[in-house]
Amino acid sequence: NASNVCVNALNDSLCDNAMFCDGAETCSATLDCQAGTPPVIDDGIGCTDDSCDEVNDVVVNTVNDAICDNGMFCDGAETCSATLDCQAGTPPVIDDGIGCTDDSCDEVNDVVVNAVNDSLCDNTLFCDGVETCDALLDCQLGTNPCADPNPNIVCDEVNDSCDNVCVFDCNFNSLVDTGDFGYFLGCFATVIPAMSFCSCADFNGNGLGDTGDFGGFLGCFAQVCPCPTGASPEMPVDIHLMPTISLTNRASDYAARLPQSITTASVGDTVYVDLWASLGNGGLGALACAAADVYYDRSIASVVDYQPAANYAVLSVTTVRDRAGVIDSAGGCVNPEQSLPPAMANWARIATVAYVLQGVGDTSISVLPAANAATGVALRGGEFNVDASTISFGEAKITVLPASKGARSIGLR
Repeated sequence: NASNVCVNALNDSLCDNAMFCDGAETCSATLDCQAGTPPVIDDGIGCTDDSCDEVNDVVVNTVNDAICDNGMFCDGAETCSATLDCQAGTPPVIDDGIGCTDDSCDEVNDVVVNAVNDSLCDNTLFCDGVETCDALLDCQLGTNPCADPNPNIVCDEVNDSCDNVCVFDCNFNSLVDTGDFGYFLGCFATVIPAMSFCSCADFNGNGLGDTGDFGGFLGCFAQVCPCPTGASPEMPVDIHLMPTISLTNRASDYAARLPQSITTASVGDTVYVDLWASLGNGGLGALACAAADVYYDRSIASVVDYQPAANYAVLSVTTVRDRAGVIDSAGGCVNPEQSLPPAMANWARIATVAYVLQGVGDTSISVLPAANAATGVALRGGEFNVDASTISFGEAKITVLPASKGARSIGLR
């Protein structure tokens, strides 16, 4: 140069490899080209993806929400902030605005659950029905459980029940009358579901049209609803069902004393077995129904006729099983409009069975409680059949002789 010296000028450009991400190379007067220092890419934010962009000659710090995700649904989606690092998510809204739903977050299935809960709508009242929860409409009113075409059905809020204030008023005229009796006849000896057509005939509420119901009906007959009587009559102390045997068909329906019974007859004779009922001295007015099973020895006797007594012919459902030696539910009930028995009558004839004697030997006619649950002894104004264990059931014994021996009548055995 002008100073006559040699000059070795450093020229960094001669070392530049044109790469940004490995830093700016420099020239050393003694060491030649030196590698550059790469740019700092770590921004100190844990949720960014840090890199160097060689194309655009820049350091890149890209936010990555996935780095912040804790795998939980119910605390919301976590996010990454370029300056504040991971940020907590916003939990999903679980309140659907419906007051009767149980609102929750299901972490297992990653969903919000709004389960209807009818109990949240329950106002604890029986007579307005069962309230329910609708997922869209909230609590919905229930329906009156006692709604019925029968105006006598009322709702009892105290006992949570539907009550018939005039159970036998089947034709809804507020009077227990012969029209109601027609309904009762059609429902006797049938199963009666609650709130069914025959509900008015189920006075005792046992789900069966039976003689006990009829006893209650008689206690209310011809009375204006609600029936003021017919709940619990005074129970007679002596209830008897007894058979007697005779060679003639008796005409009498009532007796002050139990008639005498023959004790011998001959093969080929027709004998008449009368079934008698007693409630003690002068108590027949309380007898609504009487029915029992009559057993006999079919090797000695065969049934040729059966008739309920005229005064106890209502609701007679007798079945004669001659091959089995039994008459099911012999007897019946009184007509509601029938006049009461004579004051001096202590025994009432309930039914008569005619037998032809066909075998020789000693035998008996036995009266036992009716196996048919719909029949039994019922009292006027009562609710249930009288417990059979409190009733005295009898038998009549007879000796059947060969035809040539004839028959003789002696006192009751």
